[in-house]
Amino acid sequence: MKRVPYLLLNGGYEMVYSISRSFQPAWAALASRSFPNIIGRSVTHLQAGPHRMSGALSPEQAARFSRFAAELSMALQEEVIRRADAREFHEAIEAAKRYGKAMDQARHSYGTEVSQWRGAYVHTYSVEEYQKTKRFLTANRLAGFAIDDDAVISLFKHPADRRRGVADLLLPRAIQEGGRRLDCFSGVLPNIYVMHDFFPVARVNFNREFAPDDWNYVRDGEPDIIFMVHNPEAFQGVAKDKGLRGAFIGKEIERLPYSTYDEGVAACKNFITQNRPQQRFRKCCSTKDSLPWILAWVDRYLGGCMHITASD
Repeated sequence: MKRVPYLLLNGGYEMVYSISRSFQPAWAALASRSFPNIIGRSVTHLQAGPHRMSGALSPEQAARFSRFAAELSMALQEEVIRRADAREFHEAIEAAKRYGKAMDQARHSYGTEVSQWRGAYVHTYSVEEYQKTKRFLTANRLAGFAIDDDAVISLFKHPADRRRGVADLLLPRAIQEGGRRLDCFSGVLPNIYVMHDFFPVARVNFNREFAPDDWNYVRDGEPDIIFMVHNPEAFQGVAKDKGLRGAFIGKEIERLPYSTYDEGVAACKNFITQNRPQQRFRKCCSTKDSLPWILAWVDRYLGGCMHITASD
């Protein structure tokens, strides 16, 4: 991690100081914590949007900060998320599942309502199947995802990784790498993906014949499978608030007729094909998007001391 501290010290100090009179205590708080934990904090406002901050930036300051933020955000991605080979990726997921299951069994909660193990939510493919994908792991190998054509698959986090908001770090990179669709069990997961502009287009009934072997029917029942596509335009006028967006897609899901699994995949692919000209060059972490990404990230971590608010 050579480049990131250099950017923070040589660009971050000057830029952040220029926009916040409460910078000194903020910098002390930032410097007192380990850098990996800073990366892992929740960054739910990753997408670009108008931002207001206390104190006006001159055009020159804004341009300089934008350049710094763009370089820093890309450095964070490069340092924290890396490419992985198929066998390494497969082993990382299997290790996460084994660890979580063992911990649950030690607590005598495995398969009960109070179980904390959710490894069955993540489908593990074979090493040979992963070889046909692009695979990414965090530097500590405790979280990652794969891209199969344009689908985000096998997004996971090891139970030993106590950082919050890891999905908020992984999903923007997944979108940047070409991820345009995914499917997940209904419940908590759609409310995570909706914060990164994934919109439901199909739903499928739970089928015990194809259910994971370790599925916890006592705790989770038989949830629907929701197919989602990356569609920022669908959220125009909807604030990037988890509660509001969760309610919004909840209504959309209720309107969807039940499909077969193949029909769900086809619905996603049809949407992507029809909208490819508009979305082909969309980059989650482009220079344009980097300023609000880094401002919201720093401000959220430091408890709002920079007084930055985001609006859609």
